[in-house]
Amino acid sequence: MSNKIDDAEIKALLSTLDDLIDMKILFRKLAPNYTLDKECNQQFLSILESLYLKFQPLFSKFLNQDHTVGDKQSNAKEFLEQIKEKKSHVLVSANSSKKVLKKWGILPQNIIVSGGPLIFEDFKKVNPNISDERLSGVKKKCNHLLKLLQSNKLRGEDVIFIYEIQNLTDKIILDELNTNIDLIDKHIQLYRIPSWKLFEKN
Repeated sequence: MSNKIDDAEIKALLSTLDDLIDMKILFRKLAPNYTLDKECNQQFLSILESLYLKFQPLFSKFLNQDHTVGDKQSNAKEFLEQIKEKKSHVLVSANSSKKVLKKWGILPQNIIVSGGPLIFEDFKKVNPNISDERLSGVKKKCNHLLKLLQSNKLRGEDVIFIYEIQNLTDKIILDELNTNIDLIDKHIQLYRIPSWKLFEKN
């Protein structure tokens, strides 16, 4: 787990103080009954959402908790802006996901596509009928991918795994990362999204 707080994280933490001040002002307005009418409820939820989006990446990085991206495109946009600002490396399971991230301005060289599970034996969970010959080729690809994730090139760099919980390959990768602690010898931040459609630009 990284013990360094980068500039973007410090900026996010400091900006939460403004949110908390807004929350304090709202509470003073609501005292003594603290009943939320429609307008105040909307303001309260907006502040909570802002705090959530700023704190969750830190929880993921320092407390080893996964982060859930909300189901609004505004959530997705803020999440991707944070990735761009920090120049994080992103692990995804499919090329289609890489194309979506590139449209949002994520640098192609910062996107790592696994093309399947990280452990070659787990490809049988995706395709039980895979041939031994094909599996041999997959093994080489998986070994190359793991060496990249373990390499000095990514040493000290943030690596984020974006996954859909309903996607079989993503679920397998998530299980691999959770049950094989020494697989990569690196803390990978976990970001759960409801759907890649959330990131599609209109």
